[in-house]
Amino acid sequence: MSAPNSPTRNASKSFGKELGRLHSKWSELKVQEKQVLIGLAWLLALSLLWALVWRPLNFISNNQNASEHLIFEELQSMKIKANEAQTLLAKPQLSSSDAQAALNKITQSLLPQAQVSALANAVTVTVPMVQATDLANWISRIRQDAQCQITEATLSRALSNQSGVFWSARIVVSLPKKH
Repeated sequence: MSAPNSPTRNASKSFGKELGRLHSKWSELKVQEKQVLIGLAWLLALSLLWALVWRPLNFISNNQNASEHLIFEELQSMKIKANEAQTLLAKPQLSSSDAQAALNKITQSLLPQAQVSALANAVTVTVPMVQATDLANWISRIRQDAQCQITEATLSRALSNQSGVFWSARIVVSLPKKH
């Protein structure tokens, strides 16, 4: 038990006195004033509920939705890449001579100014002046249609004018292995 003049006992006595004063002031208030104070107390309680509970939960929920959206996009991307890989695996592999013929045909149609020289299973393509988009289209087509892989590439800026930037390129391409 606590002593008669302990700090705990004194604190409870002063708290009781303050509570008594508040009760007497509350009973002196008019009905309209009481309603206004009750309304303000509810407003304060709802504001605290929103700030301390609802807002943090909403933040967590939004972050989780954003994470789920990113995961879904990544999954879709992986499915597309898997389908592309299946398509490439299902495509019959060209012989070295068929790949060489396809490479020559693609090069003549997309890069007519290119010089092509073959040596064993490698082909060197030299282009004196080409725009990057044309070169990118050519690379995409030779990889897809001729099943060739680039083993070496040297690019240097040749010219820059109103028409765009032109590059000179020397590209070594490997043909598929012979059957």
